[in-house]
Formats: sequence, C-alpha cells, structure tokens
Amino acid sequence: MIRDRKAVRNIIVVYIVLYAIVGFIITPDYGFSVDEKVQRMHAVIASHYLEDILNTNFDCIDQEYEQNYREYNQRFYGNSFQFIALSLECNLGLDTWKDIYLIRHYMVFILFLLSIIALYLLLSKLVNNYWIVLMGILLYTLHPRIFSHSHYNPKDLVLLASYTICLASLYAVYARRAYKWIALHAVLVALLITVRLLGVIMIPITIIMIIIKYRSDYKSILSKSTLFLILSILTTIAIWPLLWEHPLDNFIWAFQNLSRFPWLKDLIYFGEAIPSVDAPWHYLFVWIGITTPILFLISCIAGVLYSLTDTIKNKLQTKFHTYVLMAGGGPVVAVLLFNSILYGDWRHLYFIYGAIVILVAVFFQYLYCSHRKIFKLICIAFGLQCMMTISWIANNHPFQFNYFNAIAQNELGRWEQDYWGLSFKAAMEKIADDFVPSNETVIVASPDFSAYGGYQLLNKDQKDKITYSWVPEEADYFITNYRFLEEVDKMKSQDPLYDSLIYQFKVDDVPIMSIYKVPKEIQR
Repeated sequence: MIRDRKAVRNIIVVYIVLYAIVGFIITPDYGFSVDEKVQRMHAVIASHYLEDILNTNFDCIDQEYEQNYREYNQRFYGNSFQFIALSLECNLGLDTWKDIYLIRHYMVFILFLLSIIALYLLLSKLVNNYWIVLMGILLYTLHPRIFSHSHYNPKDLVLLASYTICLASLYAVYARRAYKWIALHAVLVALLITVRLLGVIMIPITIIMIIIKYRSDYKSILSKSTLFLILSILTTIAIWPLLWEHPLDNFIWAFQNLSRFPWLKDLIYFGEAIPSVDAPWHYLFVWIGITTPILFLISCIAGVLYSLTDTIKNKLQTKFHTYVLMAGGGPVVAVLLFNSILYGDWRHLYFIYGAIVILVAVFFQYLYCSHRKIFKLICIAFGLQCMMTISWIANNHPFQFNYFNAIAQNELGRWEQDYWGLSFKAAMEKIADDFVPSNETVIVASPDFSAYGGYQLLNKDQKDKITYSWVPEEADYFITNYRFLEEVDKMKSQDPLYDSLIYQFKVDDVPIMSIYKVPKEIQR
C-alpha cells in the first residue's frame, strides 16, 4: 500500500478527473425522466411572476405556461437550480427540446462534480489517511443508482449535491472562527433551501453546533448565530419568489404541502400494488437495503452505528460527525414522523447519502487507528466491491438506475423497475437503428410522457424514421416499461398488444423495457 500522502492524493485527483471526463462523454446517453418537464414548468411560471413584479418581459418563454403564480398549487418547489438553467437556456438561445434538456443534464452532472470536490476537501481535513478519503470518494461516486441519477435528475441529485456542499461549508464553520465562513455557509444553506425545502434542517443543525462549540462563550454564540440566521433567512427570501409576499405564512404553507405531496398512484412493493399513501414505514429502509451494493450497505450501517454510539458515549461533545449524524438521521426521522409520501425507491432521501459517506469515513478512521489488521482486510474487500461495481456499471450502461443487489431477489413484478421511463429513448433508438429501413417511417406509441421526452432526445436521423403516437392502436410499434403491476399481469397473460414481443432490454436478466409489434388486426 502506498504510504506517501502526496501520491495517494494524486490518485484521488486523477480519479476525479477521469470520472469527470467519462461523465461528460456519457451524459447524452441517458433518457428523459418524467419529472424534468414539470421542474422546468415550475421555473417558467415563477419567471412570469418576476415579469409582473419587475415590469419586464422574458422573450424566450413568451406565452409558455402563462399561469398566475399566486394560484399555482406547486409553487412550494424552490427554483434556484431551475432559474439558473432557464437563464442559461435563454442566454444561449436554446430552442429545441433536446438542447433545452441536455444542457440541464450537463448542469446536474457539473453540480455533482462540485459536490465530489467539496466532499474531497472535507474528508481530507476530517481524516488523516488519504486512502480513507479515496474510499469515501469511491463510495460516493460508485453507488449505481446515484451514478445514473447524477446525469439527469433535476431534483434529488441536485439536492444531494447541494446538501453535500453544505456539509463541507458546515465543517468550515466548525473548524474556523472567521465570520466569512459563517456568511458563506449561510448563503449556501439558502441556496439549499431553495432547491428543496427539506434543506431547512441545516439551520437548526448549524445553530446547535455553534451553541455546543462555543457553549462557554455567550458573545460568540450570539454573534455567530445571529449572523447566520439573518443572512440565511434574508438570502432565502431574496431568491425564492414564493416568500416575497407573506414570507412566514407562505413558508409554513410550503412546508405543509411538501411533506404530504399528493402523488396518489400505486407502488410495486414485494410483488403487490400498494397505494403510495399506504406505503409502510419500512419502505425507505427496504429500498436502501435492496439497491445498495452489499459491502457499501454494510459500511454505511457500520458508519451510522459507530457515530451514534460514539455520540451517546461522549454526550454530544464537539465532534463533527455528531452534526453529520444529525444531518443524515434528521430527515429520516422527519419522514417517519410526518408520514411523508415516498415513491420511486428512496430517491427522495438520496440527499443524505453524502452525510452517510462521511460517517463511513469516520468509522474507517477509527478502524485505522485502533484495529489496523481489520482495516486492511476491509480495504481489500472494499476494493473488490468497487471493481465489481465498476464492471456492473459499465456492462449495464445506461441503465444503472435499475441496480438491485442479491438481497432484492429481483424479478419483474416484485419491485418497480424503470419507474421514471428513462429506457424509452433506448427503445426508440433500437427501433430506428435496427428495425426501420432507410427512407422509411414508422409510428411508435406509448401513453407515458417520459417516452415522448425520450423521443425528443433522439438524434435527427433517428427522429426522421419515427412518428410518435400516444395511442398504441394507431402505431406500428408499442413500447412499455411495465410501470404498474397491471401491465406486468398483461405481459404474463399475453394479452393483445403484449403477445408480439420483438425485443427486450434487460438488467440482470430482468426486463425493464419491451418493444412489441402492434398486430394488424388491432390497428385502426
């Protein structure tokens, strides 16, 4: 094992650079997630509100979604990331669907890269072994589902990246006395809150940390807490149009709505269709357990348990991982207490993954200092797990979002597979490239909006061969991601439309997307 700190640090830098290069190359390979258009719509409607307030006109969104912002029932979403994306779209003059959303995909990946750098800087200060820093970076970047989502997810991965960056700025406040770090942290927390309101948990964590760290210095507690609170609150109000009128009332309204967002469709969970509002308390924990590489999962559990026991044993002394534990565990407790609606695996809690990685690094540091032989064995096992995971990621590109470990005993109909419809793009590419002769056009149908989005991301040659339809009976081909259990049952019973399979995309031998030739007898 290399012992030179500088050499190991260089390995980390090379890894991050290579990760960035590969990420930029593969980002266009991913499909369209069903929430992307909605997220852009939130920003456009808020921008029309800005037009009214500022008495100006944004030509690039003229006549798009002209709805009264004050009456818009989803204005509780923060818009900071989408405002930046919309501004970039307008300034670059992007006017095609593909360009508008591809630039957003790149933005998500760039923000994730920034969070990797922030995590690297944090871990390099928190632990004294650069091999542990490298293990933390690998754990953060090689979770297959998060790897995939880092190339397109405009909500959950933006929140994960922003939350991880805020943990790094929290450490700067913890380790340094200068007020400039408190000011920077306050601004970053405000940006976090206007990405997703759940980020507000960083405010009480920061205040608690300041109180405990300076518990014998009341002047510092007062000055630092006051600066942080005022700056974070004012910045949040300044960059979130919802709070420009009746800020307290609207903030409370937003919090109440976000904790019980009314997504009222069924989940596929242990082979049964369960309404999202009736998801059991263990839904979150089961999904984390079945979608995380097993050694990563064991490391995460060990890291959380170590920090929890160490915090209890030391009675909330000023150890940084105590506050990271709050940042990781607080949202989980809140979800359980408020009985929040969860769906789409555990992506709504992806944002705590950076905190968990930090706790794992602290645990590895403990093993390195106290149980060196065990640490070396863990390094070997961890390295093997990383190599296996990299191989899996490469072999299943661009469908890493459908990773399940052996615990899941995955099969079609047991769990949700491609619930966001990202593989529709690949299905239409397959049809255009392999099933349609040159100079011919076919009709491809799916009632799923993410399929339409995937169609819009095709290159020109592929798009020229396909006409999109929402109605299978009007089409030559029907494509499906088996989003709900009813479709799985139709496939198994070979119902009409589901009895003429010509191609399937599979992950670990489980179908996630199917292409059917529409029989002539049901075409109209």
